[in-house]
Amino acid sequence: MPVPFCHKMKRDSFSTLCAALAYAFCAFALFAAVRHPFFANPLIYLPLLLLGVEKILRDEKPWFFIAIVFVALASSFYFFYMLSILTAIYVLIRLVYLHKRNLRHMLRDSLKIVGFALTGAAMACVIFIPNLLALLSTYRMGIGATFDLFHRDVFYERFLGDFIGSNSPGSWTRLGITAIAFMGLLFLLFSTGRKYLELKTGFVLLTAFLMFPFFGR
Repeated sequence: MPVPFCHKMKRDSFSTLCAALAYAFCAFALFAAVRHPFFANPLIYLPLLLLGVEKILRDEKPWFFIAIVFVALASSFYFFYMLSILTAIYVLIRLVYLHKRNLRHMLRDSLKIVGFALTGAAMACVIFIPNLLALLSTYRMGIGATFDLFHRDVFYERFLGDFIGSNSPGSWTRLGITAIAFMGLLFLLFSTGRKYLELKTGFVLLTAFLMFPFFGR
């Protein structure tokens, strides 16, 4: 699923192939999707949502984005709110660098994306609302979630190795990207100067989120 998104971002064929393989065969996909095939859905929807965002930012028709929002919400509210947060982070980073902090243009594009997202969500309500009511009546909703400010020490000890390994540090954190993708990541971070600031910002921000249990919860 990253392939259409990479093409929209004008990446070459080799880079797109590397990205697609690293994404589809990362440790989380192999672990979670094999144990629970339903967990593959957000991996499919996320790059499609980002593709829809890019279409809107390029003033193309919004129907693709609306359709993916509809399918994602109709499929699962549980995964949809996580996808919404990740998409919102992506949009924020893109708008900051795209419009060079021009607040008027950032607000204009933000409202467009939110409006189209609400359109897709409204279309899915016929399926979403009954599912939400069923979810609210389950036993799990009555359980209070407690967590510490930091992970256990073993999490931080194993974290760096988890980038290319399968020895999870815990809390369902399984990265396990391919070696070539990891080498590309190191090159991106340390050998490109001020280029690719959007990618660097996204990587640093999301990696920081992994350091604290609050964001995982």
